[in-house]
Amino acid sequence: MRRVGAGVERWPARDVCDRLEEPRNVTGPAARQSKPAGRHGVAMKANRIVQVIVVLLSAFSLVSAGEVYGRIVEGASPVGESATLEVRCGSKAYPAVKTDKSGSYRVVLAETGKCSMTVKYKQQSASLDIASYDDPVQIDLVVGMKDGKLAVRRK
Repeated sequence: MRRVGAGVERWPARDVCDRLEEPRNVTGPAARQSKPAGRHGVAMKANRIVQVIVVLLSAFSLVSAGEVYGRIVEGASPVGESATLEVRCGSKAYPAVKTDKSGSYRVVLAETGKCSMTVKYKQQSASLDIASYDDPVQIDLVVGMKDGKLAVRRK
C-alpha cells in the first residue's frame, strides 16, 4: 500500500485502474485507425466487394464455357503421354493438348455446339464429332488399329 494525500492509503492496482479510466489525447496513426469509416470508407469497401464479385463471376464463366475431359485407352491400358488432341469448333481451332501419364485430357472450349476432335497417336490421326455444352462433358475414348489405320471411338 501507498500513502496518498492526507493519510489515505491506496492499493497499487487501484492506481492502474485510475490511469486506464482517464481520457487520453491520442494523436498519430492510432488516432486515424480509431475514427469511424464514414461514408467514403463504406463506399470504397462496397466498390471493392463489387470488384471481387465481378472477377469471380468472370473466372467462373471461363471455366464453365465448354469443358471437355476424359481418358484415352488402347484396349484396356491407357495411352499415357503419347497422344495429343486437337479440337475444332466451326472456324476456331484450339491448341493441341497432350494426355498425361494416365491418358487423361482436358480442353476448355469458348463456345458450345458441334465440334470435331482429332486424336494423334503413334504417328497417325483419327477424328470424331463431339458436342460441347455449357456444362462439362466427359468423353472417354478408345483407340485402336483398324485395317492398318488408327480408329477412335467413344468408350
